[in-house]
Amino acid sequence: MRRVVVLTTFLIVAGSSVAKAELVDPFVNPVKRMIQAALLKAKEESKAKSAKAKTVSLFKPAIPKPFQSMSLQGIIVKDGTPYLVLMDPETGQVFFLKEGDAVSADTKIVSITGNEIILEKYYKYRGALHKKRLKVKVDLGG
Repeated sequence: MRRVVVLTTFLIVAGSSVAKAELVDPFVNPVKRMIQAALLKAKEESKAKSAKAKTVSLFKPAIPKPFQSMSLQGIIVKDGTPYLVLMDPETGQVFFLKEGDAVSADTKIVSITGNEIILEKYYKYRGALHKKRLKVKVDLGG
């Protein structure tokens, strides 16, 4: 009875350590195995890089600085056409943008309403051109 308990304990302990260890085939060339592992890692990295969204340059921006650095002054309507009024906080220069104007190389204004601006941002993902709509709320409080 004692031998059976010792034998089963030995098999359980030995089996758990074998399950955690990596089994290595002694007949496989170790250099070939390292090369295959490096190639597999490089392939996974290239997949990860290609899956990232890439920016595209489609438009010539109507403003000299990034849209986020501009100060939003308001929205005006002239002859039925809404204009977005932006001001450069450093120089004080004022810009009037209408629907269809580009705010960056990959983003343009789609529509201007009384309380929001809808922008369309273009990007490349897996070789295809996609677009994403962004809403910017206009709340000047007043």
